[in-house]
Amino acid sequence: MDESSNTITVNIYGRSYTIGAKVDRGYIANVAKYLDDKMKEISTNAPVGQSELRTAILAGLFITDELFAKQRENENEQDSIDSRLLALSDLIDETISS
Repeated sequence: MDESSNTITVNIYGRSYTIGAKVDRGYIANVAKYLDDKMKEISTNAPVGQSELRTAILAGLFITDELFAKQRENENEQDSIDSRLLALSDLIDETISS
């Protein structure tokens, strides 16, 4: 599949952007919609007249914070899994050597 078949025009914060990527067009549309929704949410709570650039930067910061929080959650979950696996391994070792 060539890149041009994955070109899509999306609307983000009232502007159209043509995006080409080597991923599914639906995925690109979902990512663009998420960003658009986040920018609209920020602009709703922002002072009147806030620039598009400031709105985009704040949206980027909020989305990055969500990403980092999910990464921390995944790391904590992995630590928990590792601890349980170690405990199970110790239990197996104890059972075998008994």
